[in-house]
Amino acid sequence: MQIRFCYNGSMRGKAATFTMALMLAARLVHADPSPSELQAARDLFSKAEKDEDAGNWSEALDKLKRAVSVKPTPGLRYHIALCEEKLGQLVAALADYTAADQAAREANNKDVIDAVAEPLKTLRIRVPTLTIEVPAASGAQVDLDGKTVAPGLYGVAMPVEPGMHRVQAKATGKRPFTTQVQLREREATTSTVRWVDIPVVNDDTQPSHDTPDVHPPESSTSGGVKVGAIVMTVIAAGALGFGIGAYMAADGAQTNLQQMCPTMTDCGDLKTTVRTWDAVALTSWIAAAAFTTIAIVLWATPSHSSSSSARIEARPGGLAFTGTF
Repeated sequence: MQIRFCYNGSMRGKAATFTMALMLAARLVHADPSPSELQAARDLFSKAEKDEDAGNWSEALDKLKRAVSVKPTPGLRYHIALCEEKLGQLVAALADYTAADQAAREANNKDVIDAVAEPLKTLRIRVPTLTIEVPAASGAQVDLDGKTVAPGLYGVAMPVEPGMHRVQAKATGKRPFTTQVQLREREATTSTVRWVDIPVVNDDTQPSHDTPDVHPPESSTSGGVKVGAIVMTVIAAGALGFGIGAYMAADGAQTNLQQMCPTMTDCGDLKTTVRTWDAVALTSWIAAAAFTTIAIVLWATPSHSSSSSARIEARPGGLAFTGTF
């Protein structure tokens, strides 16, 4: 069984006590390895030393971990930490150097105590630390490189391996947060989680899923161009009526001319009045015919437009019609 000590500032005493308890449990489990197991462990250690001499640190580390599972000793832990350091696993090496130092002090093994002193001093400076600041949020969870960080370690400097690290965070009512942090040896960096609220959807302002917002098709018998048809019909009728009135006025002026002209020296004004009303009547009837034609066309045309307007204006010389349909 491999026991590792995680160094953590103010909690050092508790962590050390916990580690020693685990080491004691490990010794109890391996209290009586058989002679054959002990010999196999010695053989593994001997081969691991040869791998170390050849610089084959990964092969040596594998053999040392198997040997320590038989009988954990301060010397084996020192060699495990040495291999981890050579492989660039600085955090693991720091933990195993610390465990080797504590085990050596318990066993009064001065050789190991002396051997780990310098690596411990150096690694405690070399290992970078990352502090993750997490603003208060309901249900907050933070992951570092895919592993959940204990809430008690928020805002605490944690030793991490040099290189790129990924911080991910989530909380109730917040958008997921992700960032990457690059750390080099000896660096101490702080990464702060930035919460962004998820907008609250107001159901009163959103269309219901049960009653989709579907606009009914426009009726072909109302609105749009049909308004123009109605307007044209009314104007045509008005023009026709105005023409009839003008004709009757012209007829009256003609009668008045016949009665009064024999007694007058100049009948020009009376004749002008007759001609004027005749012209107005004729113009009105022509306009009525034109408006009637337009109305017939509009009544027969399907509706495609949603707006129309029209007006009739009295202008010098007759009537004028303007509009949009």
